[in-house]
Amino acid sequence: MVIACPCDMGLATPTAVMVGTGQSAESGILFKDAETLEVTKKITAVVFDKTGTVTDGNLKVFSVEPEYGYSEESLISLAASVESGSEHVIAKSILKEAHENSLNVETPHNFSVFPGRGAIGMVNGKNVLVGNLHFLREHDVHVEESLTEKMLRRFL
Repeated sequence: MVIACPCDMGLATPTAVMVGTGQSAESGILFKDAETLEVTKKITAVVFDKTGTVTDGNLKVFSVEPEYGYSEESLISLAASVESGSEHVIAKSILKEAHENSLNVETPHNFSVFPGRGAIGMVNGKNVLVGNLHFLREHDVHVEESLTEKMLRRFL
């Protein structure tokens, strides 16, 4: 006999989704939201680019596109400084890149994380935002379309 009431289903389903996304994240598989996880049941094929993520299970910084007079090293250093307050799998890859290149990583002040979007912290008196395109635009950071298109072409 199986007994199910609406209260149990209302608690069990969100809990299962949280556990699924949490365990996936520990394995380096990130989902934008619970709906995206649910849609994965319809997937019939997966294509990988073989940049090392699949072969060794670690994300890696592939390229850096400096803007506004910053060097690659200074951007990685600033991003790693903000990300040092995060345990996100992408944050770990940025920190690894900074350490492999012996770059300075500061402890950020006023650190805030915005799950699934980005993080903000103050590094050497500068507010530094690290996140996806939508997050940057929400904070009035202008990202040239040409830069966005250039980065997309590298991955398509």
